[in-house]
Amino acid sequence: MSSGLGQSSIIKSANTFSPSYVPNSLPHREKALSDLKHVFGALYDDHYSPGPIVLIQGRWGVGKTAVSLRFSGDFVSETREGEKNTFGVHYVNCRKCRSPVIVIHEILSRFYPGLPQRGVSFQELFLALEKALSSSEERAFIVLDELNYLKDCGDLVYNLFRIHEGSEVIPPPIILIIRDWLPQYLVESNVRGFISLRLPLEPYNKHQLFDILKSRAELALNDDSCDEKVLELIAELATKEGNARYAIRLLHQAAFVAEGHDREEILPEDVRTAEAQGRPSLNKESIGLLPLHERLLLLGISRALNKSNSVWIPIGTAEREYQLACEEYGIAPNKHTAVWRKVNESLAQDGLIETRKSGKGFRGQTTLISITSLPTQALERMLGDLLNDSLG
Repeated sequence: MSSGLGQSSIIKSANTFSPSYVPNSLPHREKALSDLKHVFGALYDDHYSPGPIVLIQGRWGVGKTAVSLRFSGDFVSETREGEKNTFGVHYVNCRKCRSPVIVIHEILSRFYPGLPQRGVSFQELFLALEKALSSSEERAFIVLDELNYLKDCGDLVYNLFRIHEGSEVIPPPIILIIRDWLPQYLVESNVRGFISLRLPLEPYNKHQLFDILKSRAELALNDDSCDEKVLELIAELATKEGNARYAIRLLHQAAFVAEGHDREEILPEDVRTAEAQGRPSLNKESIGLLPLHERLLLLGISRALNKSNSVWIPIGTAEREYQLACEEYGIAPNKHTAVWRKVNESLAQDGLIETRKSGKGFRGQTTLISITSLPTQALERMLGDLLNDSLG
């Protein structure tokens, strides 16, 4: 029976469904791990060699964090000397630590656990980091995840890349993890030249997602509780985005649905129920919390999609509709660069829109925009009501 006595009939290891769980095996990311091992080759042979800088890039749910943590954890284990760790992983999620000061504090906290959290400048923290890196017996392996969320981080990255200049610091190994667009400061030649390897991870296809789900089901679920047709259905639903994180979460939710019916096997209907429960819906309160120009831009994108009846529209078309919306409400529109930034750094990262580079059928290369998770006609009406209430 199910959860009444705290004994799950389907789920045997709930922690393996956690987003923070990193399995020993990462199906279809073996080449990425091999590429990392190759670029770290000198550091395996000589632990005091300069550390490489790696940029892992890709959309949400393609294994960026899992690959970086699996590799860094294995690297630390493989380079251990006796009872002493030569390296220690300093992982920082920049979505939670959204300023350079907080990021440096997080890295330093492993060296100085009692470090004050307030009243210390970036420059003071960075000097403390230099001292820690040059004097500690344990070398830092720095992993900065979700770097796109970090505000004003060009100076932080530039200083980390050049931390060895004019000091006794041996350059630490660094992995930077970003979404599928490059921040401007990583395009600049004085920063780009420091990157040893740029590792793009493509979305998973249906067969790859099935393999990932099968591997995770073996870890997380009791035997005979989930057959392959269920995994195939979940893989099919997740194929659109190639998103393993969504696929694993859907498997977890389907298991909950089945347990809620006191069954010991997940059925395809449980998957469909779980998918419907988790489908994004219009939330007036959360949309209303968007800054004014994000609301106006989202209104312009919705109107452009509704007028064109297309799945994807060029950013130029969205920008024209945004400018018309600004004129309608008597608001001065943002310049093109600010619009591009809001598309890529705000609306796309919040999951309200999707972006991709144009291909065949478009002159030159431009950013294409789509909304697939929300009904655009209802979204247009909602945004109009919100803007009328606040500006009318």
